[in-house]
Amino acid sequence: MNGSWILPFLWTISGIGQVQTPFSRYVGSVATHRPEQRFMRAALACGLDPNRGRAVYGAAVGDALLRTPDFPKAVYNLESDFFWTAALWSKNGRPLLLDFWSVDDSVIVETNAVVCLDKDGRPSGMQVTTWSLPVEPGSSGWSYVQSRSLNVGGKTIQRKGSFMDVGLNKAIPKPHLDSDEEKSYDWIPEQSTLREVIRKLKEPGKK
Repeated sequence: MNGSWILPFLWTISGIGQVQTPFSRYVGSVATHRPEQRFMRAALACGLDPNRGRAVYGAAVGDALLRTPDFPKAVYNLESDFFWTAALWSKNGRPLLLDFWSVDDSVIVETNAVVCLDKDGRPSGMQVTTWSLPVEPGSSGWSYVQSRSLNVGGKTIQRKGSFMDVGLNKAIPKPHLDSDEEKSYDWIPEQSTLREVIRKLKEPGKK
């Protein structure tokens, strides 16, 4: 892969002179084949060693998820402030994990759901992190990290979560949230969405 465009790409989605966002760091990790430690820990909890697994990537604006062999370039070409991506990780042909991202650059909110899959390929648990990032350099933001255990029907049966200060990387009490943040800080992707994404990424040759 010709990586000459990667650095300008990271500047584009994170802002020149600003700290890279979690999603831009994720794209960089895919481009360099070096999974981040946060993802490694979540993947191992799902029974997957990313160094021994295989991922199929997709990116979308709206509902049209497209598989891609060159994920960083596909994201670069989306040209939208709101998009989502997914990576289905498998080992020996068995899906073990879905790595799902939702990005809204208009308000700099990013959500990542690392979803564990059971032996039948159904979601059995997930770790979800939502970041609300500062618009101005030098100011701080918050993240909300939650883990959920799911029953076979996808219903949450156990849940815990906490807020973190992004700049200080430490737990904090629940910050003051505006009305939109109050409704969305603990958002998780719907089970129907996850099932459809898994189906599309599993299908061989699906475009």
